[in-house]
Amino acid sequence: MQQSTRKVVRTIESNMIPTSSRVVFDWDKTLKIIGSTSSSEKKTNIFSRVTKNFLAHLKEEKGCELFIISARKPSQMGIETVLIETDRLGLTDYFCSTRTVFGKREEVRKGDSHWVREGNIIICDYNKAEVFNAVVEGKEERPAVIFDDEEVNIVNFSKIVPGSLCYHLVA
Repeated sequence: MQQSTRKVVRTIESNMIPTSSRVVFDWDKTLKIIGSTSSSEKKTNIFSRVTKNFLAHLKEEKGCELFIISARKPSQMGIETVLIETDRLGLTDYFCSTRTVFGKREEVRKGDSHWVREGNIIICDYNKAEVFNAVVEGKEERPAVIFDDEEVNIVNFSKIVPGSLCYHLVA
C-alpha cells in the first residue's frame, strides 16, 4: 500500500496535482470563500478560491476528474444549496457532466455512509474519505489529491485513501 502525503499550504497550484488525478475539493472555506469586495461593504459575497480557467486546465489539459465533497449533512435541500452556489460561481459544469434540473438527486446509503450527489458534487457529513472510496470503487485507479481546510478531513483521507496527496489549506 502506497503511503499518503500530507502538507499544509496556503494556495492551490497546478504543480501540486499530477496528471489524470481525481481532485477532491471541500466546499465551504476551501473552494468557496465568503467575503466582501471592500472593507466598507457590509454585504457578503461568495467567491471561488480558484478560477474557472484553472478548473478547465485541470480537466482538459491534465485529464483530471474533479469532485466537490462537502461535510454538510446529507439532504436534498443541502445538495440544492451547494448546486445554487456552484451555479452562481459558474463552476457546476466542471463537476457535473449532466444535470437534473428539478427533482430528487441521487441518495445512497452504504454501510455507515450516507450521501447525496449530483454528478461529482457530493454532500456526506464527515465521512468524506469513505464516501470517496465508495464512489470510485470499481473504476480505474488514479492518483487522489485532496484539498480541505479541516485537518481532521486531511488526516482521515490520508489514512483511508492509499497514496493520496492531502493538502490542508490554511488562511
